[in-house]
Amino acid sequence: MDRLRGILAGVLTLHYVANFAHGVAHGGVPVPLTPGQTAFVVLVVTVGPVAGAALFWRGRPVAGGLALAAVLLASFLFGVAFHYVLSTPDHVGAVPAGWWRTPFRWTAAWVALADGIGAFVALALARHAQGSSSNSSIPSMR
Repeated sequence: MDRLRGILAGVLTLHYVANFAHGVAHGGVPVPLTPGQTAFVVLVVTVGPVAGAALFWRGRPVAGGLALAAVLLASFLFGVAFHYVLSTPDHVGAVPAGWWRTPFRWTAAWVALADGIGAFVALALARHAQGSSSNSSIPSMR
């Protein structure tokens, strides 16, 4: 279980470092968030992973892993939608030329990678914690 906790700590570290760096780039451009985006970032991106990790570390590793996978997937989808799909000021192509354009683009990609991979790792941690029972209610990643 210590190895799983270490992996979980790594996932959380990548998530928070990537999102902090991207937040700095957001401020540097500047690309302000709407109130709805701010609420999402606070609740899902910032608080959600801590809640999932707390469940995991406090004896509910399956629930914690699933909760963490859900919030990281939501964070991934949010970032991809606003940085690459929707036509918004947050789109990487809409960031004006200047010193902060490149850091904004790189950190947006870093957030997507960290959260996308993190969601899969968190799901794998939940599966591992549950065991390899063939009656598993957690979908297989094969």
